[in-house]
Amino acid sequence: MKPFLLLQIILISFSFTFAQESANPVVIEIAGKKITKTDFDERFSFFISDMAAQQNMQLPLSDEAKAALQELKPVFLEQFLTEQVVLNLAKERGFSIADGYVDAQLENLKGQFADEESYQQGILDAGIPSEQFLINLITEASLSSQLVTQLRDDLVIPDWRAELYYGTHAEEFQTPEQACARHILVETLEEANDLKAQLAAGAGFSELAKEHSLDPGSGSRGGDLSCFPRGAMVPSFNDAVFSEDTKLNTVLDPVESQFGFHLITVYERKEAGLIELDQVSEQVKAKLANDILLKIIQSYQDITPITVNEELLFGAKEATEGN
Repeated sequence: MKPFLLLQIILISFSFTFAQESANPVVIEIAGKKITKTDFDERFSFFISDMAAQQNMQLPLSDEAKAALQELKPVFLEQFLTEQVVLNLAKERGFSIADGYVDAQLENLKGQFADEESYQQGILDAGIPSEQFLINLITEASLSSQLVTQLRDDLVIPDWRAELYYGTHAEEFQTPEQACARHILVETLEEANDLKAQLAAGAGFSELAKEHSLDPGSGSRGGDLSCFPRGAMVPSFNDAVFSEDTKLNTVLDPVESQFGFHLITVYERKEAGLIELDQVSEQVKAKLANDILLKIIQSYQDITPITVNEELLFGAKEATEGN
């Protein structure tokens, strides 16, 4: 081969490689792991789709919705960096995936769809561009979960720490005044008065609620709304329940709201107060353990070499404004 022709081939090959790298540049490097802009954008797309699903937004997201959610990219970047640090640490500590685990997860997911076509469309609508992307998500989630579980299991919170936190954060364990009530919801005042007359004649409140109440939630429970704080119900209902004149276990006169007419009986009142430590001790220990866990992860992140090209991620203007 002639030297000149060989040189041309080398230059063309180099130009092609450079063009590929320019179109998909490395935007993040974490402990030697390189993440391209395409990698990051795919993860961000999944993030906003997942968040939208949790908010009961319509999927797939419209272009307008995706554009509006772009402002969350800096928030996601911080989360993504932490996730990658945890993943890197899990790999350093030798955690691995059990044989067949990923396949089992995929089969379980596929079982929720009618056929392969609806499965592929379903994951695409969820912001998952390919099955390999999904496999990566399952793998990373398992490795990270194993690490976090081990770190948390290694933490032992002594009783005195829980007692100290409880004593210095009493405001977190205050319970408001509450009332516990049952109701029967009907459409007209005439129906409400008729049912009240039946109750006065000895009919059971629970039975009438199951038979007549228009409230599907409490009706099946005999009208029981359980306990709730002042202000949790619509104003007319709230005023009737928390009135000083309302006596326990008496059926009030019908109360009108935008939903109809309510027959109400209050069966218990709970005064505002402080929850006892023994009722929240495990909850407090879990919170303290989680706080320590976050600090441990942050300490690893602080010493992990991380480089972020914000100009390529966000554009020159946004990167400048963020600094």
